[in-house]
Amino acid sequence: YGYKMNQERTGCVEIDVPPNAQAFGTSWTCNIGFKKAGNSCQEMTPEEKAEQIRQIIIRAAVEKSRTIEVDGDKFSLRDVERKCEVYRYSKNYGELECSGSDLRIVERKCEAYFSGFGDREGDIECSGSDLRLVERHCTASMYSDSYAEISC
Repeated sequence: YGYKMNQERTGCVEIDVPPNAQAFGTSWTCNIGFKKAGNSCQEMTPEEKAEQIRQIIIRAAVEKSRTIEVDGDKFSLRDVERKCEVYRYSKNYGELECSGSDLRIVERKCEAYFSGFGDREGDIECSGSDLRLVERHCTASMYSDSYAEISC
């Protein structure tokens, strides 16, 4: 992120990211509460901010309910959130435990990664691109010394 091919196509150059924005692929996007105005990000009105937050909430709900199909099993991120938890077996890793046969693929291909014992929040990592949505949208939060709930 933050680079694009130079005009001669011989290498990459850093893209110019304005204040209140972040690199996104080979371009940039304005932070929440800001909108593009030429080559800068302009603060939104309170009404525009409220509408932007409303749209983010709607997109998140749609994404959670979207059906994922892997090897004939169908589930949603909401299913992962409701039916799975993480058993943390070491300083850095935890295995996903899920109820229901439709989530066995998630148990087999995903695990939680924590940066250390003091870290109470972990990322979900899955092997294979078929579970990329789970990786992108779900995290683990410890609720006891050994178990974490999953939020998507």
